[in-house]
Parts: sequence; structure tokens; C-alpha cells
Amino acid sequence: SISKYIKRVENLIDKYINTKYEEKDTIDAPEKDLLFVKNRTIKCMEEDIERFQFNTAIARAMEFLNELTKYEQLNKAKNMIIFEEAIKTYIVLLAPLAPHFAEEEWEALGNLSSVHKEQWPNYNEKELKKETVVIPVQINGKVKFKVEVDVNLSKEEIEKMVKGNPGFMPYKNNTIKNVVYVPGRIFSIQI
Repeated sequence: SISKYIKRVENLIDKYINTKYEEKDTIDAPEKDLLFVKNRTIKCMEEDIERFQFNTAIARAMEFLNELTKYEQLNKAKNMIIFEEAIKTYIVLLAPLAPHFAEEEWEALGNLSSVHKEQWPNYNEKELKKETVVIPVQINGKVKFKVEVDVNLSKEEIEKMVKGNPGFMPYKNNTIKNVVYVPGRIFSIQI
């Protein structure tokens, strides 16, 4: 519900304002994930709002909130520059959908001017490229499940991941006749 969603945003902002986080300068996997979702959200919400597709815009905002919450809850040092920028971007993106609420949260973050005077954020194409891909796994010609893999993994490394996936369990006692991997596209097993 919307009230639960609003409460989650308030909780995130409160935690952000009142927590002394351990800081770091590096950009590791959690930061890359956050940057990816931030940039994808900017790009998609821009398109959604231009097409008056407010339900999808709200859904995108919720995905971004999930990623921000995940990042906030990590028991690791945080890149505060990236985190702060992501939170501010989030509130700016929320402004056209929840003007009064966004204004209150913007003020809570210590900003003196109105959130509505902020420019719509730009997205960075480079940060929209993920170094992982989701590939379908076929068994005897039928897609049975998908795995997310690093684009640089070898066929053998991906095969290990596939065999360790819960979706492969029903087939683990079968003899594998053939394995074909089309890099970044599909992983196929013949039993």
C-alpha cells in the first residue's frame, strides 16, 4: 500500500540522516548495483512520465527504494558520495508523483531550496551496462530456469553454476550427453 511505501521512504531517510556510517572511497559490486538501478530508474521514469504511465513510474521508484534499502542495510562500509547522490536523486524522482511528501523529505535532508527547483537528473549510459547477464538454461531444448552470470566466466565455470542451481536438481543424476554455451545468450544441456 502507499502508506507502507511512504513509511519505508521516511525510515530510509531517517536512518540515513541519523546513522554514522563507516565510509569508503571504492566502488565495488554493491555500489555498481546501486548506480545501475539509479540510472535505469532515471531513464525509465523519464519515459514513463512522458507517456503518462504513472503506475509503471511508481513501480520503478519502488524498485529503486528496494535497492537503496538493500544498500543501506549492508553491514559494510559505504561510499557516501554515491549513497547521498542516490538518495537525493530518489527524492527528485519522487517529486512529480508525490509533491508534498518529496518536499518534506528534501527539507529533512537539509536542502534549503525547493525540490521542485531541482533539475530532472541525467542518467549515465556507462552505468547502465551491467557486467553480468541473465542467461536461460535449456535442458533437452526447453528452458528450465535462468542464471545470472558474470560476462567473463568460462563455459566450465558457468556449467558449475548451472549444476549448483536448484533448478538443475531434478536432472542431477542423469548422464549429460552434450553441453553448448553461446556466450551471453544461452546455456544448453542434452541429457
